Amino acid sequence: MDSKLIHKISRWHTYPSCTWETLRRVESYKKYYKTLQNHGLDTVILSGNVTQFSSKKLYPGLEKFGLLFPANPEHSAVEAPVFWHPNRFQNVVRFNVIPKEEIDPNLRYLKLSDFPAHRTHFRDANGVYHIRLLGEKFWFQIRCDNLNLDDENVYIGLDFYRMENMEKRLETARQIAGIYNGSIDISAPLHMPKRADLHRTSALVYDVRASGGTWKDTINAYFGEEYLIENPDNFEPARTTVRNYQKRAETFIYGDYLTILDQT
Repeated sequence: MDSKLIHKISRWHTYPSCTWETLRRVESYKKYYKTLQNHGLDTVILSGNVTQFSSKKLYPGLEKFGLLFPANPEHSAVEAPVFWHPNRFQNVVRFNVIPKEEIDPNLRYLKLSDFPAHRTHFRDANGVYHIRLLGEKFWFQIRCDNLNLDDENVYIGLDFYRMENMEKRLETARQIAGIYNGSIDISAPLHMPKRADLHRTSALVYDVRASGGTWKDTINAYFGEEYLIENPDNFEPARTTVRNYQKRAETFIYGDYLTILDQT
């Protein structure tokens, strides 16, 4: 077994990142990514370590995977600038930049550069600006049409003039405001599965098997290498356990992984 082929499992396991952890193991996506000779992404470093990506081309073939633009399947959602397509991610909220002359000193606004999250920006070929606000236990995406943003020191407002998916978007806005003003603990599991460990364990077991690992290798990866030495009679029960994890992973990898995203 080549251990280099086993992905490092991200600890950032919101529903959207669980969806990515599944998608980056889907063979059809990996093959599609490799066919792209030029990913067409320009990068600019904004304030701090915040990166802005922009593209001069569209990727209509990616919408079937649920994505806006290519993301390297070798990387976790934290390392790769993964943006879910608004048509597949119902929680996306529109935003606007508030002009300086319209700011009321008596009111409190959301300053983008102060938002306590891992921030990634993307401007697509249609001029739509997308921002991902990523925490260990939450994932927000907001978007704005026809915007050129070269600095994060701006105040933003959230828009609600569209009726579709209003309930989810209002809840997203409430959570964004709560994280920002401290009424919601930044470590609160807003978008976390109750058993996030199931996704991590299933991905680990799948990777070991997909990398050519034996059932013994898989058991060692899950239980620890001392387990079978200390419990030699437990091989079959242990194999049943890891086999169930493999089946769980395959249910989504070979099925509709976007149903995970829908749970956000």
